[in-house]
Amino acid sequence: ENDTESVWNRHELCKKESPGDQRPAEPECAEGQDIGGKAKAKYEAEKETLAEMIRPRNEIRKEELIGAVIKSDRSYTEIKAFIKGTPETE
Repeated sequence: ENDTESVWNRHELCKKESPGDQRPAEPECAEGQDIGGKAKAKYEAEKETLAEMIRPRNEIRKEELIGAVIKSDRSYTEIKAFIKGTPETE
């Protein structure tokens, strides 16, 4: 039995039992929930790591954008209208 089949079988045991079904559901469900909890914890940790890696990139982009605005010959209103994609109004 491979890992996928094993997880699937545990999942099947966690489904509500029919009245005539005598299989115990609790131990398998607890084990299945433990696997799900571990996967969620791993996902959350990786999500936070990715967010930490993206922060410096976003800071660099922000600084580059501010620098480009400062060096531009365009007015603040013109730049803002361009970014929003609206006609310039003053």
